[in-house]
Amino acid sequence: MSISRQLQNSEKKILPSYFCCLNDAKECSKDFKRNTFKDLLIRPVQRIPTLIVLLKELEKRSERKSEKVKEAIMLMDKVVSRANDVRAQNDDFIEQFSFFNEVEGVPPHVVCSRRKMLMSVEANSICGTLEWHNLNRRKVKIILYNDMIMVCKVRSTSDRPGTLNRLTKRTSFSNLNDQRKQLCYSR
Repeated sequence: MSISRQLQNSEKKILPSYFCCLNDAKECSKDFKRNTFKDLLIRPVQRIPTLIVLLKELEKRSERKSEKVKEAIMLMDKVVSRANDVRAQNDDFIEQFSFFNEVEGVPPHVVCSRRKMLMSVEANSICGTLEWHNLNRRKVKIILYNDMIMVCKVRSTSDRPGTLNRLTKRTSFSNLNDQRKQLCYSR
């Protein structure tokens, strides 16, 4: 028997906690693919709720009620709620910017992360004067933001496949299959 093995056996009898720690080190090796509590703490934010459940079970099963465990649960709850808020805000930004990508000719100063879309509706323009004259009897989309109203022309699409709405001098047959943006910014 090697000296290290003898030392381990003697320590096992004297200090059982040392042997438990040694076994934990063995089990946590990459060969066993086991995680320590420290490994569980270094996880993406999406997996934090599993740690909250783990801490709540630890709190239930422990003999003495520790304030540190309760504090850890509260802090992790705050992290999860903050992560959910940030995720919802990012989803709103993505939705808003994807809408701006659909609109042709939007000035850069209109695109703003603080702006929130409240409602949008499609309507038919009945008449218009001055700059609004070119929207006469056309479909428009009215978008209400928290700080402005945006009116966009809805591009007309042909109901019959294979026909062209109109040809211009700049029309090329190479880009006939390209998708055209559905909305056009109107001042």
